Amino acid sequence: MARLLVVDDDPHVRELVPKLAYKRVGSALEVLHASDVGEALAICQAGPVAVVLSDFFMPELDGPELVRRLQASHPTIRALLMTGDAAMVGKQLPESDQPVRDKADLDAIVDEAVQLALEGL
Repeated sequence: MARLLVVDDDPHVRELVPKLAYKRVGSALEVLHASDVGEALAICQAGPVAVVLSDFFMPELDGPELVRRLQASHPTIRALLMTGDAAMVGKQLPESDQPVRDKADLDAIVDEAVQLALEGL
């Protein structure tokens, strides 16, 4: 079973993403969530994660730093970054093979994350 990890300091996003993902694919995907980088790193150490969907801006360490750390130890992990900051939307970062997504379009972001996670099955 593929695993998708949602990392966001906003509890509403952490609750909504699994609901949207399960609505699309049911139990074909396990959705985990973390509220910060430390928690996300611990989850990825405990077992393989196919895709990380992370907020760009978080307290302490940000999404790009999370992606750098994860890809250093898990080079096959895919990452999507999202933000509510319009100035960052669409930027291509070296940490991710995907541009930064607009959180306002969470449905489309979840669709993309689910598709990426299921590609490896």
